[in-house]
Amino acid sequence: MDPNIQGAMAEYAVALEFMKLGYIVSKPLLDSCRYDLLVDTGSRIVKIQVKSKKQNAWKQKGRKGIQMMLDRNKPYDLDQVDFFVVYVADHGGFYIIKNDGKMKSVKITPGGKYKINFNNFASIN
Repeated sequence: MDPNIQGAMAEYAVALEFMKLGYIVSKPLLDSCRYDLLVDTGSRIVKIQVKSKKQNAWKQKGRKGIQMMLDRNKPYDLDQVDFFVVYVADHGGFYIIKNDGKMKSVKITPGGKYKINFNNFASIN
């Protein structure tokens, strides 16, 4: 699948999940900002950067996890992105990870430190 289509589908899937929970979701008109979605929780507006892994990325030979590059050049500043939402098709869901301002990549492994972040949309409140 074309990476642009995959990314757009992930963004819409994430937006739909937030809307199902009653949040208001907005998308920038330009593709030049560091976040993909704005989520209005009712008490604040959260900037979300969406990442995705294609189908079967988890099952590649010898892999114990998925390494997801967030940005090759520099970490996302705290004023640019509040959370990363990583869509993993093989898991059928999302990992919601708070930006610490230092992360360049995220490694997701079975039973790893991000297991509590799986489909935990309440963590953005």
